[in-house]
Amino acid sequence: MNFSLSSLLAGFIFGVLGMYFVKRGKKEGHIPLFTIGIVLIGYSYFVDNIYVLWSLGAVLFLIALRLAKD
Repeated sequence: MNFSLSSLLAGFIFGVLGMYFVKRGKKEGHIPLFTIGIVLIGYSYFVDNIYVLWSLGAVLFLIALRLAKD
């Protein structure tokens, strides 16, 4: 894991969003939303490239938003 300011900020932001989606998915019994929340919490530990880190986080967040609307 890269410990630059950008990667730490991305890990914090997407981790907090992931915790929200985990809580909401668990409350509603929505397994895909719960799963994406778990992935948002932990994926930043395995991605070293900053651009991939932010891009993947944004894509996962948009997918979670789409699932939350349904």
